[in-house]
Amino acid sequence: MEAPEALSALSDALASTPDLAPALHQRWRTGRFDDPAAAGATIRINAALLDETLPAWTLAADAAALKQAFQATPEVLFLWSAASVGDPDSALAPLLTAAATHPDYAERAVFVVRNRIVQGPLADALRCVPLLGDGAALDDLANQQARARMEILLWEAGARALQFPELGTWIWSSAATFEAMIGASAQGALRGRVIAARTLEVCASGLAPTTDPALVGRTLQVLQPLLLHPEPLVWIAAARSFGRLAGTLEPLEATLLDWVHGASPVLRQRAITAFAALPERRLSALGHEREAVVEDKENEAWGRAAAAAAVPYLAVERRDLFDRLVGRIVAGEGGAIAMRALARGLATIWRRGDRELAEGPFRACRRQARRAEA
Repeated sequence: MEAPEALSALSDALASTPDLAPALHQRWRTGRFDDPAAAGATIRINAALLDETLPAWTLAADAAALKQAFQATPEVLFLWSAASVGDPDSALAPLLTAAATHPDYAERAVFVVRNRIVQGPLADALRCVPLLGDGAALDDLANQQARARMEILLWEAGARALQFPELGTWIWSSAATFEAMIGASAQGALRGRVIAARTLEVCASGLAPTTDPALVGRTLQVLQPLLLHPEPLVWIAAARSFGRLAGTLEPLEATLLDWVHGASPVLRQRAITAFAALPERRLSALGHEREAVVEDKENEAWGRAAAAAAVPYLAVERRDLFDRLVGRIVAGEGGAIAMRALARGLATIWRRGDRELAEGPFRACRRQARRAEA
């Protein structure tokens, strides 16, 4: 029997015997029925088949197919999702999105969403965050544990330079949500400012050109002190987010170019990092400025270091520029300051799983460090 047939068969069984739901939930959560004989052979076989095939299917299918499947067999897929909140090898966000918009499951889906955020893997847990509601809902005491895990996940997502545009679309959908996720944290202690800067970086690609101008203005108001913060954990993430935002908002691109050629060393440093983090379509269009970032001899040490802070994006957006920059720093341009910055950027690439890309430059940095005179 194939998975669609198993879904249909279990859906029919639940419709005729609602009391079967706790037993199926138990089977999918623990891997066994408490009373196998009571479940019946056919139900046991179908439950085992779905337990075996659904995780891979959720990862391979697109959101539309998962939504369609949920609409056809909602009770079975909801039970399986509720039982699988801790499974790292499945994608529950599309199914829970369908559940959250279904009149019969919306209320119950919130509890499952909270559990998925608390127990699930980074990417899927973050994709479930918008299902909690807007900024007002995030302040609900029931969401306290989910918000704590969310901060941990955003910290890690920033450490890997990951992008979640769907999260950004939700954050910039309302002023209340923006304040709850970014605005309030940006005014707090160092930990809060790091989380705010990393959240901006992780979500920047989700800002639409049609976003409310007042909310864009508020975003820039929050971003400015983060850009000027002396702590690298804050300003590097803020500068990279500024570059990602500038790829969407053209006025920011003009500001960025002014800073690159400005007199203030701090603004130039931040601008070079932001410039190197621009999306590929804009980085390619600004070819002459791109060359200036790599070829700058006047401020070689901090200029190379500032560009190296954005290598997690250069490695993806412009591999040719990444190779040139890495080659020059490894050859000694920029000295120890640039080498340290490059090592941090390579650590980010390594952390997100691109180890083959980072290993060679890492080894070159280590050789140079061993040869350095004390």
